[in-house]
Amino acid sequence: MNRELSDKMMLTTIMTVYIGSKADEVDAAISSILAQTALPDQFIIFCDGPVAAEVDNVLAAASKHPVIEIHKSRENLGRVQARNHAIAKAAHDLIAVM
Repeated sequence: MNRELSDKMMLTTIMTVYIGSKADEVDAAISSILAQTALPDQFIIFCDGPVAAEVDNVLAAASKHPVIEIHKSRENLGRVQARNHAIAKAAHDLIAVM
């Protein structure tokens, strides 16, 4: 790949969480993305409906990171619609779905 072109590419990473998501697993997934050699330029975490209070606490802490955005749906949309909502919020053309 042309180095000049790759330097201009910007990445959005998307992750969805659900009512059954476990706080320790969500925390580990977020930590994994943030530990990469090259951080995404935007990291969207989409809550598909209500989540456990422990997951909300993890997300509240994560939201302090400058690349992380938390978006929530009041009701469960399902995996495909949740990802589509997150993709619609992506600021960049290059998208990695976690």
